[in-house]
Amino acid sequence: MLLCCFLWSSMEAQDKLPGSYRIYNIGNSHTWDHRPATGFLEIAGSMNIEITNGWHINCGKNINHIWKNPDQTCVEVTRFGYFKDAISNSVWDAITIQPFVGGTGKDEAETIKELYQFIRGTANRETDVFVYCTWPENTGEELAGFDYSRAWMAAYNEKDTLLNVSEDFFLYLENSVKEFTADVKFVSVG
Repeated sequence: MLLCCFLWSSMEAQDKLPGSYRIYNIGNSHTWDHRPATGFLEIAGSMNIEITNGWHINCGKNINHIWKNPDQTCVEVTRFGYFKDAISNSVWDAITIQPFVGGTGKDEAETIKELYQFIRGTANRETDVFVYCTWPENTGEELAGFDYSRAWMAAYNEKDTLLNVSEDFFLYLENSVKEFTADVKFVSVG
């Protein structure tokens, strides 16, 4: 579903359907959950769009941890390799970045800025960069017992260790990154 958002955004900007679309995803298991399933690839194929997807996934880790540990993953990387190699050695239509819990919002924002500068220092100077704002992590015993609304509406302070994502956290993140560059797009899935 997330890939549909990226494709649609790209198509609106170009006012046409691309023949192929190359996307690289950096994040944790929430990012891994949106990898193209066979059904999505079939839908894209019926529209004559070939999807090439690469990823760097480190389950349960935030973007700051991934940046500092670029050779760590929890799933096998694609033929493009770890994110630094994949970005340095290939040109992508879009690159997604997924922040997560475990550090401060300030650290996540600063890391997104560093990653953005890294991306722009490669042949991906014109690549669309998206921050994937995912849903709160289920911290309850059962999904039905988790109060999503309460987690989503929780207040956030940039210096606090992030225990769960919330709308307030993503607004902080977006405002912080937009001060640096308006070139990053935010996909508000949560």
